[in-house]
Amino acid sequence: MQIPDCSISESVTYSDLSVRLSVLIPCYGTASLVGRLLKSLVPLAGHGVEILMADDCSPDGVDKAIARALATDAEALAPYTRVLKNERNLGLASTRNRLFDEARGRYIAVVDSDDYVDAMPMLAALSEAESCDADIVAAPFFTTDGAEKVSRVAIPEDYDLNRLPVHVKSFSLCNKLIKRKFVADNGLRWFDGLNRWEDLGMTSRMYALAPDIKVVTDGWYRYVIDPARPTLSTFAREATVADRSAITLRVQEWMAERGLSEKYSEFLTALKFYAKGGYLRMPVDIKAWRSTFPEAKASLTSPAAVPLLYRLAFMMLG
Repeated sequence: MQIPDCSISESVTYSDLSVRLSVLIPCYGTASLVGRLLKSLVPLAGHGVEILMADDCSPDGVDKAIARALATDAEALAPYTRVLKNERNLGLASTRNRLFDEARGRYIAVVDSDDYVDAMPMLAALSEAESCDADIVAAPFFTTDGAEKVSRVAIPEDYDLNRLPVHVKSFSLCNKLIKRKFVADNGLRWFDGLNRWEDLGMTSRMYALAPDIKVVTDGWYRYVIDPARPTLSTFAREATVADRSAITLRVQEWMAERGLSEKYSEFLTALKFYAKGGYLRMPVDIKAWRSTFPEAKASLTSPAAVPLLYRLAFMMLG
């Protein structure tokens, strides 16, 4: 079997105008898993969907794993897939920016290479987005161990930032189809170099712009939780707090530039609470917790996005 070249492909057989959806997939350290994802995407072939992948200098030969999948189980996707290779490791956020710049679809979807999808509900959501011209379509998603255990994660119906819990179910990107023009026209980018809370950094600014959000009931995303693969948010506490704090400051600056700080002051306060929350994990570092965003003070009435139990704990710690 000949393995196809894993470089930028220009063999896509449709015009830019016919691309309905661009699926953005950064790849790093997932050579053993990316085939599963590509196989799950096969039903998208021929429906105006392009698959954009980027090998972020992965040390495990993920480029070859992609090529093998496109030559075997996911062969139907090959004409609609472009694979980029970063010259140096850019990290998740910057790689997503590169993929977004390559995208031609009317809508975009973000998929992690160690997860997978149910393609038919994804196509149904795309048709729903097109029929109502929504800026964003959001759906429930599923957590799984990659085998039998699957749990449905419900999502909010209302996306008022001051009321949204700072939680993956509120701020995840994986369960959304997003109009590319909405992102581009508002100059939205992932914050380069900040790879923890990168979803929140993007979605919180989207919500602040009051987009037209359509919520559907049938989810497509399968988020795989593998205890043997530590996530960026749990692997290193100091780095996690640093990235989350930096995201918080960047979002705060962005809102200040647009005169939105007062309107979303409760959300910004909640964000500061959660950004430094890593210091309350074992081993607890109360000194660091108190010195990080000391201006974020809890009360029993606000911010609404912080559950009452957390507010009581924060008050006692403060």
